[in-house]
Amino acid sequence: MYDEQLDFTYSSNFTYYKKKYSYNQNNLLENDTSFEIINNTPYALFARARTYDSQNRMKTYIYSYFSSNDGWVELSKQLYILNQMNLVDTANYYQKNNQGNWHLNNKRCFDYTASGKVSKSTNLEVINGDSLLPLLKQYNFFTSHDIMYKLKQYKYDTLSQSWKIDRIAADVLDSAENVLYHYNCRYDLQSGNWDSIVNESSVYDLNVNTTNSIFPIIQDPPLYNYDFINANSYNLLKERTIYEKSFFTGSVEVIGHLRFFYSGIPSSYSDLSKESSYKLYPNPAVDQITLEFEKPINNCEIIIYNTFGQKILQKQLDGNTSCNINILELKPGIYFYSIVSEGRQLFSDKLVKQ
Repeated sequence: MYDEQLDFTYSSNFTYYKKKYSYNQNNLLENDTSFEIINNTPYALFARARTYDSQNRMKTYIYSYFSSNDGWVELSKQLYILNQMNLVDTANYYQKNNQGNWHLNNKRCFDYTASGKVSKSTNLEVINGDSLLPLLKQYNFFTSHDIMYKLKQYKYDTLSQSWKIDRIAADVLDSAENVLYHYNCRYDLQSGNWDSIVNESSVYDLNVNTTNSIFPIIQDPPLYNYDFINANSYNLLKERTIYEKSFFTGSVEVIGHLRFFYSGIPSSYSDLSKESSYKLYPNPAVDQITLEFEKPINNCEIIIYNTFGQKILQKQLDGNTSCNINILELKPGIYFYSIVSEGRQLFSDKLVKQ
């Protein structure tokens, strides 16, 4: 089973959230429920429920919120129509009106690659029950192993009656195609500039052997089909840090740190609370950073990326326990670094260049 612990930080106060997942006998996700933890007591917030047909294809997806007066209240649902290849052709999104009746709100239509991955999706708003108004469309791009690494989103402009670029999301992958960094940037039509919105960095456990383990599967078709381990590797997602650009200051700040816990996996899985065995300082830095390890690491290197996921600096560490890295040429701003050994990420975090 899978359990996700979410720790979000707001200013100097801590608000804790937790998610619980439950699965059916075919190891498909049926329900996930989110709780807020106050004084060590969980309070339900919202839940998502899924149903499947006899061939394990999702039929419905229902979103509910918890009301102290009415208990669980259904708010929206999705129904899926399949094509001849048993892939989702159209997702119909319904919401409840003031009378408590379901009404069709919008449709999402999908195109696929030859291997069954979503290459394009188009959102259409339903007007007066039957008229369709274009809203959004997305294009997805994949590696040679069908791992999605980039998404382009367009918004429909009703004045010019044309599609305009709105957002780009991109992933930086390691050699096992684990997602090390995720970048989400929005296009500002007025300034003509790309603006980083939300970024994520992830850490994986590289020591556990999961060859004979079965992990739960999330099947929120068709864009969100993924295992908790990469389909082409056996690495467990251990931690994820989320960064967001502040509306007030314009700076990129850490808004959340997620830790992932698993059950029913090999006992060799390392302790999630284990402290990192390295130091990188100073941070923020002006012209140089120092990287120190508790013990030498073979074939190790540090890679620094900008907020758009572009590789800016790469340096081999040559098995030493410490190394000085010149960053004088970097422009002031927010960067992300990854410490990699033999193509596998060991550590990652944010670096601030003053």
